[in-house]
Amino acid sequence: MAASVPLDWIYGVIGGAFIGISSALYLSLTGRIAGISGIFGVIVNHILSLGRDASKSACSAQFGFFAGLISGGVYWNFVSLSANGAVDLHGMLPTKIEPFQALNYSPYVMLSSGLFVGIGTKVGNGCTSGHGVCGLARRSLRSLSAVTTFMITAFITTTMASTYFAHLYETQDIDAGRYDSSAFAQVSEYVLACLIGVLLLGGVLAGNFMSFLSSLLCGFLFATGLIYSGMSNPNKIRAAFNLNPVDFANRFDPSLFFVFVGALTNSAVLFPVIRTFRKRPLCCDEWCIPTNTKVDARLITGAFIFGIGWGIGGLCPGPAFVSLASKAATVPIW
Repeated sequence: MAASVPLDWIYGVIGGAFIGISSALYLSLTGRIAGISGIFGVIVNHILSLGRDASKSACSAQFGFFAGLISGGVYWNFVSLSANGAVDLHGMLPTKIEPFQALNYSPYVMLSSGLFVGIGTKVGNGCTSGHGVCGLARRSLRSLSAVTTFMITAFITTTMASTYFAHLYETQDIDAGRYDSSAFAQVSEYVLACLIGVLLLGGVLAGNFMSFLSSLLCGFLFATGLIYSGMSNPNKIRAAFNLNPVDFANRFDPSLFFVFVGALTNSAVLFPVIRTFRKRPLCCDEWCIPTNTKVDARLITGAFIFGIGWGIGGLCPGPAFVSLASKAATVPIW
């Protein structure tokens, strides 16, 4: 009898489809790319400049998407707690998922991972969502170069970290981590509350309510895809990248690659269709899509640095922000 397909692979494809469709909807509605690091950067710059650096439509879209992303994490964390980790989506999808896993790696792991990821996304102008899901869907050679670089780097980094620094990845029990009374866990609650408040207020003040609301729904769908596919669990990411031969057969988990399949199958089809049949976005005045096609040293360097951070901690911007809702003690450090 043929072996059955592991459920985690199915979850990966379905969750990836949510991510790809969410990115396509965001493009169709706002004319923008769903690159999480870029969206976060624009929000920070907008706040620091007191709203003088961008159009109302642009800010509404980015505030909305990010608010949806954070809200999605909060909502699914609440649902998973209510259902003791078994989330039943009314029979429409496979029924048992555990969206929030133990995230309490050593603070040194989280700090170094967040530092490298932050620098890498800034230098390389993108991360797994901007370059991986959206850039590859646009057939961008620049994004293909970045993705190839950070994937190879993540393989090498994860393998080395797991071989020589395995003791830094010993996690606590999930419930103990979720309700940790340490200062870090308390900071996570304050960060979440402040983030949601600032995002909702900023989006409303930005002025384009339809852009804000539609982007919020896109962000929520994106978060759902991340959680459903297991990408909010850094252990899954590291299990895909860890090539250490010791117990490789039992440890290896290719779910990450099935997520990319699910995401790109949808985004690569929908992006060209949207650009062909839509003269302008539904909620904004014009398309705002990256036009830089140059593959240069800055791009490769940024992707390389990002790959190191991703390989160390198993988190990139989207899953990290969603995981704030888990209240794991060391996530705010990231």
